[in-house]
Amino acid sequence: MLQRNLFLLISVLFLNAVCSPSVTAQPDAITVHKGDRILFVGDTFADRLRVDGYVESILAARRPELELVCHTLGWSGDTLSKQPRPLNFGSQDDHLQRQAADVVVLCFGMSQSLDAPQGAAEFGKEMTQLISHLRQQKYNGHSAPQLVLVSPIAHEFINSRLGNPSAHNASLKQYVAVLHQISEKEKVPIVDLFDFTSQLMKESASQSLTTNGIHLNSYGYWAVSHRIADLLIGKQQPPQLVFNAEKLLTENRNETGLKITGQKKTASGIQFQVQQKQLPLPLPPKDSVIHNSLENRVRHVSITHLKPGNYALKVDGKTVFQGDQQQFANSFRVPGRPAQQLMRELQSTIRRKDQWFFERYRPVNTEYIFGRRTQPYGVESFPPELKKVDELIAEQNHKIHIDANQIQKEDWKVVRLD
Repeated sequence: MLQRNLFLLISVLFLNAVCSPSVTAQPDAITVHKGDRILFVGDTFADRLRVDGYVESILAARRPELELVCHTLGWSGDTLSKQPRPLNFGSQDDHLQRQAADVVVLCFGMSQSLDAPQGAAEFGKEMTQLISHLRQQKYNGHSAPQLVLVSPIAHEFINSRLGNPSAHNASLKQYVAVLHQISEKEKVPIVDLFDFTSQLMKESASQSLTTNGIHLNSYGYWAVSHRIADLLIGKQQPPQLVFNAEKLLTENRNETGLKITGQKKTASGIQFQVQQKQLPLPLPPKDSVIHNSLENRVRHVSITHLKPGNYALKVDGKTVFQGDQQQFANSFRVPGRPAQQLMRELQSTIRRKDQWFFERYRPVNTEYIFGRRTQPYGVESFPPELKKVDELIAEQNHKIHIDANQIQKEDWKVVRLD
């Protein structure tokens, strides 16, 4: 009897192991190291990452000590199998090797999804082949690159002239489903921007994410860049400072490297000094209507227990917020802070560097640089000039790291107005 029961138990366990669906969790992050070089490849989505520089700005603000380097090799219209390039331009491997890529972020799917849902299976095969190929390379000279998948966004409804996106979104779902299957099978983490942008589009129609339904605008890139950064360096608690004006202490502080000193009451209010090791996160474009679900991506401040009255918050002598005691107790933004200006300057440096890299990677007249008209002068004139551009790009990367690691000190004063 015991042997028979044991046989039945083993049989049940075997059948469960064979018939049950896999429950292996998809990886949700990678481990980046100091100085890692992150390369984005893909279609228009990857190509246009350089325009606003939000991903690198967020990475630099949140983890300045990592001194990461970001470049994009994206090319509008690229698919996994069709990537037309100028004569002698070099393969994707050549350029990843030249950049010594430690992390490769794959941003494909939108272009292929325009064909038909039936192409999703072939897309999956091509992506699996690419992953296998990349894992056999050592672009940095010592190890295979870490890989990340980024799904295409949802197709946004803009107006009736541009059509109803329902059919295309049905196709996109098929491609995104394939990417999730690959993510689980190949153990490659994925950033699902289709689901994320779909939710934003349902949440509010007051702020568009795209220019034409499928290509993100600046606000759209600001929104999705936080999701990409979450996967690359881990999620972060919503940045928020709550200061008790009566007790002169912080009640809740989800700010890494933030230090409050010099708290004291004055005849007209209170004052204290804010010191932080990180720059504030980049703000979305001016006049953006931020989705409620994204408010936690912007630093908020609450100053509670003020006596009834109207007040002004001054940071380094500049008024950045005005309101009564209740408005101060509620969570509010402080975009006018001097530290935010430093972030804007950092983002400007990143955009400038990205533009130089783009012009170096994709020069206007390739025929004279590495095409059919390199002789007789191109081979003599362009190599030293290209080397100089490489040096300028390297200098900008170094400047980005220096500027992102500044320790900021600000004098905050809450002054009563009545």
